[in-house]
Amino acid sequence: MHYRSTYIKSHSIDTFMADRPPAADLLRQHPDLEHWLRTEWSRPIAGSHLVWDNRKPIISPESEYAPAPPPWRVIGIRVSKNVSPVDQLLDLSFETCNAHGSPRIAALQKQAAAKKITRQDFVDGIEATEYDAVLHMKDSFPKLLILSANEMTAHYRTFLAVPTGFQAYRTWLLNRHDTNFMAGRESYERAYDELAKEKAPASITNSH
Repeated sequence: MHYRSTYIKSHSIDTFMADRPPAADLLRQHPDLEHWLRTEWSRPIAGSHLVWDNRKPIISPESEYAPAPPPWRVIGIRVSKNVSPVDQLLDLSFETCNAHGSPRIAALQKQAAAKKITRQDFVDGIEATEYDAVLHMKDSFPKLLILSANEMTAHYRTFLAVPTGFQAYRTWLLNRHDTNFMAGRESYERAYDELAKEKAPASITNSH
């Protein structure tokens, strides 16, 4: 238990800031965003805690969160180094929101293992959970990281352009040929197939 507590403290928002100095400098200029991140990271998620993972994302080229297997009860967030400081803060914030949907996804996994839902139901449920995080970000992030038009990145503008309505959102992503969306969908389909076969699947990694 002591080792887990030490691990959580040593993989915190402060660790992210030490690992990513340009993003840290920008974050310090926006204390409301820093306060929000620290508050969200202090909130347990069904007994698990968020931790910073400085490694390269596995599925998405930009960012992802990945729950560690028991008994760790931590959820690692990874953000690419190869994006701007603005986008690093955007992705860190999104995955923070996204990770808070992990209990819903755990419930979907149990239903899939019990064969109570279809493959499509499983994928739809995960994507709907992610969409809730996207909507939260679209509403809150521009208030926390206020940028001029010249400071906005293409990634930032994409979040602002997200349509309202889950089906409209999915159609929008498909029309944009969003590679993160497609990679995520394929990983969720594989996870369902493993669960339905009563195998022990790898933890679902949710990407952005």
